[in-house]
Amino acid sequence: METDRTVEIKCKSNTNDLFLLFSVDVIDSTKMKYSASENEKDPSKNNEIKWVDKIGRFYNDFSHQFINSFTGTSQINIWKFVGDEILFYSKIEKNCYHEIVEIIRSFWILLDSWYKPNDPKALKLKGCVWTAQADKIDRCTHVHSISPNFRIETLDFIGPSVDCGFRIAKEASHSAIAMSIEIVDQIYKEPTLRQKIIYVDSKKFKGVFQNEFTYPIFVLNLPRLGPEIKDLSLRSSLSEDSIKDFIDVYYEGMENSQFSPFVHRVKKEDFGFKFGVSISELNEISENNENQVVSNCVDRFLKSYEKTDRTDCRAEKVNFIVETLFEEEPFEIKQRVAEMIHKKDDFYYCKSKQ
Repeated sequence: METDRTVEIKCKSNTNDLFLLFSVDVIDSTKMKYSASENEKDPSKNNEIKWVDKIGRFYNDFSHQFINSFTGTSQINIWKFVGDEILFYSKIEKNCYHEIVEIIRSFWILLDSWYKPNDPKALKLKGCVWTAQADKIDRCTHVHSISPNFRIETLDFIGPSVDCGFRIAKEASHSAIAMSIEIVDQIYKEPTLRQKIIYVDSKKFKGVFQNEFTYPIFVLNLPRLGPEIKDLSLRSSLSEDSIKDFIDVYYEGMENSQFSPFVHRVKKEDFGFKFGVSISELNEISENNENQVVSNCVDRFLKSYEKTDRTDCRAEKVNFIVETLFEEEPFEIKQRVAEMIHKKDDFYYCKSKQ
């Protein structure tokens, strides 16, 4: 007897959450499975590893190696398995800006280590890395599958950036990782990776920008040089300035197009990132930014309210006005604003100028 099952999808993410998304897929997996099936009919080849065991080892070994390849604050997690493909995600917390490059580097090195051209039984892999930007243009969802007997909760990502990533993944090879332009924008200042960045072409992808706008295709050559990308790698390495100019022109063009709501550049200030500074310096920058916010709030308050004597206005009213006027600001900001207004002089500013 079948039981009723309901599926509930909730968009559940904080504003300005940045996720790195990774895909690793088996190349020519269908061919491998058919060949393996034929071999299984030959008794002399009974000792060969079955294709299902190869895929199982790939699932287990690659996942374990990638998750444990990085030991920073940000965690690498399995997103889901899709056929012969493994998808991973990593949420980048504020103040962990420096870990973006290192996580990508870990993926880059691990993929390269799986390339074994002299081993006919080894799997060939290809990879892709891109972003999900919640809640700028994408959404992070929690999918609840509920029945009387069980409840399953899974994390998923939906949105233009996510869709685009799956399209560009088709441009990957066993010699080069495909990257979204947001990833290129994050790593091109790192010299070791920059010399491996190759601009391939611009293409129209099905479903991306309604097939009316081309998308730039960049790949990141793996540490060794594979034959599939050799002709591209003969080009001279792109300079930091040339990559920056390319990216700037792309985003400027998108801002002026009808697709601007579906494109958002991963700005460092959006996620608390600033390249080239230490954690202590970043904390100092954050504190300076908070001081500026407080100062701006106080100025705004004083432009809207004038002084009156204590008999007409109490501190509680000032607190109430601050709470109402700056309701979107964090509690700590509002508390500091109220304290600064109280310290102005012997009068409270709570009489509206309007």
